[in-house]
Amino acid sequence: RDVLAQNDEHPLVGFAIDLGTTSLAGLLVDLDTGKILAKASGGNGQIRYGADVINRIIESCREGGRERLQDAVVKESIRPLLERMCMSADIKPERIYRMVLAGNTTMNHLLLGLHSDPVRMEPFVPSFFAADTIYTRDIGIHLNGEAELILAPNIGSYVGGDITAGALVSMIWN
Repeated sequence: RDVLAQNDEHPLVGFAIDLGTTSLAGLLVDLDTGKILAKASGGNGQIRYGADVINRIIESCREGGRERLQDAVVKESIRPLLERMCMSADIKPERIYRMVLAGNTTMNHLLLGLHSDPVRMEPFVPSFFAADTIYTRDIGIHLNGEAELILAPNIGSYVGGDITAGALVSMIWN
């Protein structure tokens, strides 16, 4: 906090989102206290391209498909959800310093605009398991200029960040 906002009484905020195939849910969280500042949910705009991940992967392989699917989730789904939460909490997006997202492997690929066909084709190896540093601005989500997007890691084509995040939070191994 000292480095990011010296002499500033406004909270440093994190944005957590569960990106599902049909819906998404988000939280704005005070990074100092852990207090939930706002929460909201909504539909995933990609649904018009198919109700399941296989149909969306097929759509993403068509000309312009990756861009259409990325726009549907970023511009039509995440941004409006974020705007509602910021308005509700009276938080400017520039105060959001981290975004953490948990989604299945296909949703992670489509969010980043990556080639997702390997998820559905043998040998069923995703294009990535864990992402290096990604800034939210790189995918069109405008928060603090240095805000990083942290993706819960994929384990396989059909075991994604949604499962790894759920396992971590539930402490199921205990």
